[in-house]
Amino acid sequence: MEQLRREDNASPFVVIATWKNHRTFTRDDFVVRPITKNGVISYNVESQTWEYDSASYVSDENIQERWTPEKVCNFATGAEAARFLMFVAKDRHNRESAKGRPCVRLSIGRFGEELLNNYKPLDYWEAAPVADLIEMCGSMRPPVVDA
Repeated sequence: MEQLRREDNASPFVVIATWKNHRTFTRDDFVVRPITKNGVISYNVESQTWEYDSASYVSDENIQERWTPEKVCNFATGAEAARFLMFVAKDRHNRESAKGRPCVRLSIGRFGEELLNNYKPLDYWEAAPVADLIEMCGSMRPPVVDA
């Protein structure tokens, strides 16, 4: 049991879904962060809405002051977290647009400046591949360095 407690932590690898509103110049970021507690992985969801422009670029120096998310909820599985993100995508989908179905735009990697400023996210229209990415984050670890 002590070994399980020692390995409890939040993964440095996350999935971030971003929706931008070009009329109000705001962006909504939802971060899904795998959490291990007593040897069991679950998935915390955090969200933040902020204004964006060239001055709102997130850097390693300002990330602590700029990233102040709301803790939304926790899901037992990656599939449930993916369903949540698909629901958010449907809610934010411009129904008058000719662009078709709601889309989840995802970035995956270590949480930080590079991830928050990712200009080439991956687009998904179904929950299954989103769930796969979320669950993959739960098993990702930093690279092993050769001694």
